Order: sequence, then C-alpha cells, then structure tokens
Amino acid sequence: MRSTYATVEGEGSEGVQPENEQPEPGQEPPPAAGPAQPTATQELQLLQTQLQNLQQERDRIAAAYAASQEAAVATAQAAEIRQQLSILQAEILSMQSPQPTIQPTVQPGAGPTVSAQLTSYGGALRSTLDLRSPLSEGLQTSPWPATYKPITLPKFNGKADPRQFLMSFEAAVASAGGNEIVMAKSFVIAAEGDALAWYSMLRPGSIYSWENLRDKILANF
Repeated sequence: MRSTYATVEGEGSEGVQPENEQPEPGQEPPPAAGPAQPTATQELQLLQTQLQNLQQERDRIAAAYAASQEAAVATAQAAEIRQQLSILQAEILSMQSPQPTIQPTVQPGAGPTVSAQLTSYGGALRSTLDLRSPLSEGLQTSPWPATYKPITLPKFNGKADPRQFLMSFEAAVASAGGNEIVMAKSFVIAAEGDALAWYSMLRPGSIYSWENLRDKILANF
C-alpha cells in the first residue's frame, strides 16, 4: 500500500508547472522601454527660444554695423570740411596783397623827413590752429609765401602711382611760387577718396615737414 501511494503521489507532482517559468527557446523577450520623446509643446518652446536668440544676435550685429557706418560718414565729412577750410584760407591769402607801412621820423637838427620802413606782411595771415590736424603746430602757423598764387592742384585718390602724383604736385606748387610749407599744407586740398580718409586718420601733429609727409605717402600707397 505504501509503495503504491508514493508512486501515485510522485506521478502527480510531475504534472505541476513551476511558477517562474522561463520563456521557451526561440521566443523573443519583450522590448525595453526607450527614452521619452519630447512632446509637441516642448519642441515648440525650444524652437521659440532658438528664434528669439537668433533675433537678438541679428539686432546686435545690425546695431554695431550702423554705428560703424555713422563713424565712417562722420570721418569723411570732417575730412571734407578740413579740405574746404584749406581752400578758403588759400583763397584769402591770394587776395591779400603786400602793403607797406610808412612811419615818419624826425632826425635831430634836420627838417622833418620821412623814412619809409617797409614791412611786408604778405602771408602774415596765419591759419587757425586745428588740434586734430596731422600737421604740427609749426607747420600750421607758418605763413604762406607772399609770392604764392593758389592754383588747381593735381588730385590723388590713393589708387594712382604716388610717385607720379608727387612729381606733378611738387611741380605745380613750385610753379605757383610755393615752397615745401605750401606743399605740406596743400596736400589736404589735393587728396580725395582713400587718400583723404587716410590723411584725416593720421595722428594729430605727427607731420612736421613736407619731406616727412612725402615719406608717409610713399610708405602707405
């Protein structure tokens, strides 16, 4: 009786399946959960932030460009005004003719005589000192020669051969009765375009002679 019962009980236990049953061979496990995808609202907020940043960067660049353009325009206008001032000063000098000053003197023991003391002040008209001008104070206050008659000077825009310009410029000034002081003071009248912009950007008071200015022109153009 014992052996029969044990056999039946053993046969019954073989039919019970374990609770933690492993998947059968060849069966795929369930897929693992991936990272959460952004919702449409989150993506919209991200795009709006990027758009706002780009607009701010564009506005900053536009403001910087506008400021640089205004500075360039102001520099060019200042150079043109200096050029006009130099032309007007030269015209005034051309209309200023030498005048003698006669001072009567009485010598002891003699009748009244007149001693003509001639003081030529042709060219005594001095230009107004411009603290922003590249010319030194000595050049600015040097008088224009009384023999100089302003003429139309050859132009220089910085793109032509500077040596050819200098030869023509020096010959023109010399033929009109000018000297190296006139050449240094008249270059602003002859300069235009890039050459005028370059001249206006030179350090104030850095030009002390025509030779000095001539060397700078050859070194920069």
